[in-house]
Amino acid sequence: GGASSLHGSDAIGGSIHLSSIPRWTNGTNVQLRQDFGSFGNVFTGARIETGNGKWESKTAVFNKVLKNNFHYTIQDRIGDEYEVEQENASLHNYALLQQFHRKIAQNGHFAIKGWYGNNYHQVQPLMVVTPDQPQVGDEIVDRNLRLIASYDHYFSKGTLQAATGYVWDYQLFNQTDLIETRRIFADIQQDWNFTEKTAIRVGGNTTYIDPEVHSYTANASEWRGDVFISANHELIRNWQWNLNLRKTFVPFTASPVAPSLSTSYRITARRITLVTRAQAERSYRIPTFNDRYWGNLARTDLESENGRSYEVGQNALIGYGKSTFEADVSIYTMNVDNWIAWKPTGNLWRPFNLKEVNASGIEITSKYKRIIENGSYGIGGMYAFNDTKLLQGISDDDPSVGYQLPYTPKHRAVVFADLTIKNYRFSMNNAFTGSRFGMDVRTNKLVAFNRLDITAAKNFFLRQNAISIEAQVLNVLDVAYQNVEGYAMPGRNYLLSINFFIHN
Repeated sequence: GGASSLHGSDAIGGSIHLSSIPRWTNGTNVQLRQDFGSFGNVFTGARIETGNGKWESKTAVFNKVLKNNFHYTIQDRIGDEYEVEQENASLHNYALLQQFHRKIAQNGHFAIKGWYGNNYHQVQPLMVVTPDQPQVGDEIVDRNLRLIASYDHYFSKGTLQAATGYVWDYQLFNQTDLIETRRIFADIQQDWNFTEKTAIRVGGNTTYIDPEVHSYTANASEWRGDVFISANHELIRNWQWNLNLRKTFVPFTASPVAPSLSTSYRITARRITLVTRAQAERSYRIPTFNDRYWGNLARTDLESENGRSYEVGQNALIGYGKSTFEADVSIYTMNVDNWIAWKPTGNLWRPFNLKEVNASGIEITSKYKRIIENGSYGIGGMYAFNDTKLLQGISDDDPSVGYQLPYTPKHRAVVFADLTIKNYRFSMNNAFTGSRFGMDVRTNKLVAFNRLDITAAKNFFLRQNAISIEAQVLNVLDVAYQNVEGYAMPGRNYLLSINFFIHN
């Protein structure tokens, strides 16, 4: 949720943070992967880790090609059905990732990380109406470079972390329209463990952004900065409290202080552990460069999204012999003023501040696992009810008021099962996505669909080395569905993966 803004994002719905930490490899580990799949899907990748416990190098490369030439069925105006092969929707991606880690004395860690990626893809064309209709597609080339240097210093009661980096993003549309952005950033934070019950984190970051975009107004570069503080305290045994405060500084608008307060209480009995939690937060999202400048529109009048959200939840873990059962339920509500949404105005799309959006719902998950001779099995499921509606629109006659937001299913559910016996593994995942509205809630509605995937795998071992072979059947029931209105999705398809693990 919005509390994730503590880590550098003002995304109201939350954010995902990826990290890569050293394993301080002593020796060399190599992984080679080769995938073959339907519709010209070929993936080749390699990863090498080497080190001596004081330093470590990680290198990863991959190349992926996908023709994406699956077939789909259309129906003409008189009801006749035709099978059409999708054209002009291929992609070719490759990337290199390199990391160096070095221990400094007994309490320091220095790292340099780099990532370069080149991604070419043809923009998937709309589904055709007649079999002989040409499928004209656009093409996009993306190139991305990420460089970062970081240092962590470990004290007896805390850690100091500092990093600086450079990010370059390049996108060329149809060989004519260029989007290029350069970013320089610096982060620093300090963690202190004052006592066994109290910990505090303080920090900040600054970023300079310099875009070169064909449709932006000139001199759109800017600085922005953030400061934050987080305090965690165990009030009494098993009762945790966490308070986060964050403030962003940008030159074009004022931003609020974003606080979040959460608490959790743990009860442990003989075979059961119960954790009750609650959270309240204020969040915001500042308009992006695209929101403010795309298409020479200069929408500098856009206001920041401003949200308030509340959540309560209960987790239960029960263990009995070789069996465990876990269940979790969360109930939440979020109200957002000035939600930014892009809407068509004639032949152009422009961003608007929707006056008020509310998202409320419940998420329930459960899983049962049992250890058996030479393996284990498990079954589980998830259900999510998400009621996200526009309460007040940009005008009094906005037809979307009172309707679910576009492409937001009210109901989602997943059922899964897995079985491991010796070196064999089998799994099944069935995901249900409820009906959704398209961009026009009066005329566009996408039907619900159910997608079933199954996987079988086998591991082979030879001394310190291993081979894993995995076969997947995706969309087993060959369901015809659309994630976005007018764009086909593949039917039943297959994927074979072979992984080699070599240790020296």
